Formats: sequence, C-alpha cells, structure tokens
Amino acid sequence: SDVYTGAGTRWGNTITNEMPVLRIDQIWACPDFSPQIVGAAPSQNSDHRLVIADLKWDASDQEKQEK
Repeated sequence: SDVYTGAGTRWGNTITNEMPVLRIDQIWACPDFSPQIVGAAPSQNSDHRLVIADLKWDASDQEKQEK
C-alpha cells in the first residue's frame, strides 16, 4: 500500500521541487511494514522532491510464518 495514505504528516507533493503541486513519487510497502512518518523534502539535484518514510517492521508476523 501507499505509505503516505497511512502516515502522511508533512507535505507530500513531489513535483516540481520548487513548486510542488502533485504527488507523483511514492513509496509502497507490504503489510509487514507499518508507516510511522511520511513526507517530502526539497532536493538539490532533481526537479522532484525526495520522498522520506520511517517504516516499522512488524517482526511478529514474520516469526509466525517461520513457525
């Protein structure tokens, strides 16, 4: 799933870097990862902003599958 919809707390638009009006860059994660904080930040060498996400891995689900 798109992690921004689960934990987007900051500006999420990524294009263009100087005037972000659309959120076209995304991070997607499987259910084993839960988003904690997601947002976009200006970049220096691109016309897109960076997408930054802190994800928490739910090891309990992985351990259940291994048993």
